[in-house]
Amino acid sequence: MTDSEWEELYKKTEKRVIKALKIIAGITAVMIVIIAVFWMSFVYVTKYKISTVSTSASPDGMRQLTLQAVGEAAWPFGPAEGRLLLTENQKEVSKKKFTIYDDGRSIRDEIWTVMWHEDHVEVILSGDEQADEQILLYYDGRKESNQLTNAVSEDIKEKRETIPEPSVQDKTAQPYAKYAEVLEQIMTEHTDPNGREYHADEQWAFEGNTFAISDVDGDGRQELIFCFHTGNMASMCEVIYDYDVEQDVLREELAAWVDSTYYSNGFIKVSDSHNHGKDPEEKGIWPYTIYQYDEDTDTYQFRYYVTSWDGQINSENFLGELDTDGDGILYYILEDGKAVEDTDAVPINRQEYDDWVKDTLQEELVIDLIYYPMTEESIEEIIK
Repeated sequence: MTDSEWEELYKKTEKRVIKALKIIAGITAVMIVIIAVFWMSFVYVTKYKISTVSTSASPDGMRQLTLQAVGEAAWPFGPAEGRLLLTENQKEVSKKKFTIYDDGRSIRDEIWTVMWHEDHVEVILSGDEQADEQILLYYDGRKESNQLTNAVSEDIKEKRETIPEPSVQDKTAQPYAKYAEVLEQIMTEHTDPNGREYHADEQWAFEGNTFAISDVDGDGRQELIFCFHTGNMASMCEVIYDYDVEQDVLREELAAWVDSTYYSNGFIKVSDSHNHGKDPEEKGIWPYTIYQYDEDTDTYQFRYYVTSWDGQINSENFLGELDTDGDGILYYILEDGKAVEDTDAVPINRQEYDDWVKDTLQEELVIDLIYYPMTEESIEEIIK
């Protein structure tokens, strides 16, 4: 071969080698990316992925405690990481991470015992290779953690086991099979016999909703109160059902926001879901509506809307001459569909508001309802 032919062959060979090297490099890069993705996925699942294990709802249904697993237990017999998440009306109150030494087992429902108290929820975490741990999550966001001796742990658990769970039958003088049917339909179909729909958020278990049975309107019949708070903010509600046995009619007495307080004088106080008024920082009060039971219609009717006005934040046209106590806050008690913007809506000072509350919403008239979780066991109690 001539020199020019050798040179031409060399150039072609060089191009083929370079192309082959590029292909090999590309394949290698793809393999590295695939391995990296699988490795990151493995690390995420084993170390960082958060999954819900179990939930517990407070008796009033306002709060929920969620037991979560963070990753997986270290192989082969290592500890497992977990987290407690406390929410109120689906808003986060606090979180608490913990580690369980449980012979390599993952976070599961059996490791915790939950006790709800007036100002906090208490959790006992148990593992085969550790002393029990007590965690206190307060509703104001504070947290405490303590290691317990075996004697203290067993004493707490024994007390918990010996406290009888309140029976629906004990609190229900007139248990209706109809209410069990209604709850069963709501739980399985997410709708009631009247067509009201309850669209649950997928991240919340429907069992997190609650119900109560009590004669809240004072008509001598038991009402069913269903509290739906596992949907989005706009759909959350508390519905009062009355069942007329003679007419076989399920009547909806009221559907309102979930934060409700019942009074034996026929009033219901319902907090607003949002505060869009003139007191956004709640220096006076959170706005609320009062409904009153109407015997003629067997329903609750609007009676008052109550809100406050912070003159420091909303100073325009603030009626300072009515603020006789000088705290910068005025209060509206509105009837007949009036609004704060109406010229004949006259606000009052704190003392006048407190006097009105004492006459209208007397503490001794509050009905202490017991709410039960939306479970088959609770529903079955109704008809026993």
